[in-house]
Amino acid sequence: MGRRAAFVLGAVLVAAACAPTRAAPPPVPEMVGPQEPPALADMLPDVDGADDPADDAGDDAGDEGTDTRTGPRPELIGVGLAGPDTIDGSPTGATGDAADLERIGLTGWAAFERSLGDTLIRGGSPNASFAVAVGGEVVRAGGLGEGVAGADVGPGTRFRIASISKIITAVLVLQLVDDGVIGLDEPVGGFLADRLGVTPSDPAVAAITAEHLLSHTSGLGPATPSFFGERGLTCRQIAAAELAGRINAPGGGVRYSNTNSCLAGILVEELTGLDYADAAYRRLLGPLGITEMRLAGTYDIGPDEVEHFSRPDRNYMEALGPAGGWIASAADVVRIMDSLNPDSPGWRPLGDDLLERMRQPPFGRPGGSLGLGLILYPDGTFGHTGTLESTHAMTLARPDGVTWAVLVNGEFPRESARLRTFVDRALAAAFPVR
Repeated sequence: MGRRAAFVLGAVLVAAACAPTRAAPPPVPEMVGPQEPPALADMLPDVDGADDPADDAGDDAGDEGTDTRTGPRPELIGVGLAGPDTIDGSPTGATGDAADLERIGLTGWAAFERSLGDTLIRGGSPNASFAVAVGGEVVRAGGLGEGVAGADVGPGTRFRIASISKIITAVLVLQLVDDGVIGLDEPVGGFLADRLGVTPSDPAVAAITAEHLLSHTSGLGPATPSFFGERGLTCRQIAAAELAGRINAPGGGVRYSNTNSCLAGILVEELTGLDYADAAYRRLLGPLGITEMRLAGTYDIGPDEVEHFSRPDRNYMEALGPAGGWIASAADVVRIMDSLNPDSPGWRPLGDDLLERMRQPPFGRPGGSLGLGLILYPDGTFGHTGTLESTHAMTLARPDGVTWAVLVNGEFPRESARLRTFVDRALAAAFPVR
């Protein structure tokens, strides 16, 4: 793809014909994705073992292989970098800076990969993966660094996506709203407490709505010791305990909490009669042609998955589940994000009204905060970050039609939101404005 077309990164993106609103999805394959294995762990965030709300809150306080997008699915043409000091096996000495990359003759996607690799791999993380889509089509995906036994990490390698999982859970709940099964502002707290077999001590629980859960305004606490305290608890056990206790008034301030997405996943199960992962495949992932994502345990490493470091005796992946338990490739994440953009072609999981509602702050709050399952930025960009033990991830959909995801195995960068700066710098180095 020519340099200019590759990235008239902004405007190129393109008169993609608007897809119809919430068309019926294509048939779901018989294999609706791997079942969650009996495992031992769930993901942990930063060093202190707690998901970092400041990081995750953003700037404030089908048929096998089917792709329902119009046109052919592009090849994933990314390549793995041989290591921090080489590209294609040759030493470079580059720093990721645009001038250095141009000096050694790297331009376009080679410069992008080199810049991102210099930053992440030299920063101390062993490997990472990225994908970039323009106008609804993945135009580049690849891996950086080495995996097990020195093997290159490729475009199909899967990583923990941590709190990016919350986007999937939010879409599943909003599909039930779109289908008229529940109202967005309909109380569901009492229903969930009943299904979990608990009697709330706080009458405010009864007022919790689906909107409260998706916008982190339910008043429920983060329950960090339960999710990350090595107690071997499940999502349902944690949710039951939280609903049985005292909470803040629903609809008040934003209080970022994995409990909200845990409960949202339970709501999906109770209203669909399906296991959460099965519902995700039938209602979202399958129609998008995604077949290899799965919920995984802390020490459960499958084929084509990187091994994230986890301290002994952890259980956070199992506990988080709908709030942070998915493993995916960067291209999978980009396809999910693009399906939420009304300007991208192809099947969309929600009608336009709810897609718009996802990108609005709840209850008239100012922009640059949380939407429904999304982090919103003042420039109109939306996406999510994810932070766990040895995991940093970020995905963004930009107003110019560019969507990207970067998934990192390692502890660099310390703050996942910094990935946006690294991607912007790599794109500028690869496709400079002359």
